[in-house]
Amino acid sequence: MEQEVSQFIQDSSQTRRKFESMGKIERSIVHDVVEVAGLTSFSFGDDEETRYVMIFKKVSGTRIIITWGFPFN
Repeated sequence: MEQEVSQFIQDSSQTRRKFESMGKIERSIVHDVVEVAGLTSFSFGDDEETRYVMIFKKVSGTRIIITWGFPFN
């Protein structure tokens, strides 16, 4: 997971990344890793089986706007 986050940070063409559905403990780990890396993360999904994490790069002077129900690819 740390390697995936590191690759995301280094890829200047990506501003967000969607992780596959995962359990509560795994999501918590992703949130912790992302916070240490200086990124932002949010969990999405209606039930435990479909919840996933999106991570975002913090861009100076830019706000991240989350539109609920918007399909992230």
